[in-house]
Amino acid sequence: EFWSTKSPSQLILIALKNSDMTKNKSKVPHPSFIKKQGVFIQWLLQRKNLGKEDTPYDKKLAHDVLRAVIASDINIDVIESTQAKPDICTKEQLFDLLQLAAKYCQLHNVETLYKALGKDTKLSEVLNKSEENLIQIAMDNKKVSERGRRTRLSLIHWLVTVGHVDLSNTGNDRGTVLMSAAGLGDARIFQWILQRVGVGTLTAEDNQGRTVVDKAITGGNIQILDLAIKANGAGPCGHNGEMPLHLAAA
Repeated sequence: EFWSTKSPSQLILIALKNSDMTKNKSKVPHPSFIKKQGVFIQWLLQRKNLGKEDTPYDKKLAHDVLRAVIASDINIDVIESTQAKPDICTKEQLFDLLQLAAKYCQLHNVETLYKALGKDTKLSEVLNKSEENLIQIAMDNKKVSERGRRTRLSLIHWLVTVGHVDLSNTGNDRGTVLMSAAGLGDARIFQWILQRVGVGTLTAEDNQGRTVVDKAITGGNIQILDLAIKANGAGPCGHNGEMPLHLAAA
């Protein structure tokens, strides 16, 4: 009776309800768990005749289902047999989904959502409440899956070269993209961005007087710290007197 009274969309939401990412917990789902979720959803849809018995999708339901799938770190393709298509959603809903996909560094989902928006849409328009763009959103979140960590640089490269997202964007606090990269602590990403924005941005300050040095101390990458310290020429301490651990212990 339970099975017969639930539509595919309802079953998808039930299956993903306990996702760690959906609940904003600190623990990232294990890759095997994510894979099992995707397989289980596909099995559910097959049992329900590929969505033929589903309730009509309105914009809100399509958005809710897509958001649950993205928040569970699953490719949107898993539910392609349903009526939960990105092109049903409004521009604002797609912007919301893009931010979530960027947060978890899901290149494939970002590409799929971009296609639904149309090539005339500028991804530089997609900003969160802090006025950060998709590149900054992708770097601000350290709680991503292993797949997300592997594809983060590819996502940033795609956002710049295909999506034309601006590397010179600053948030409400005047924090730069390079500051976000320093805080992330990934030397490859930091150097890739630095090559494109120039060394002059290493000395930029946000509204609280913090520089790349402050963010690099938080990020904990010695290579990034050394570059930031040399560029600032003001000693190894951060804005509030913090000193990198490897220098403090020397």
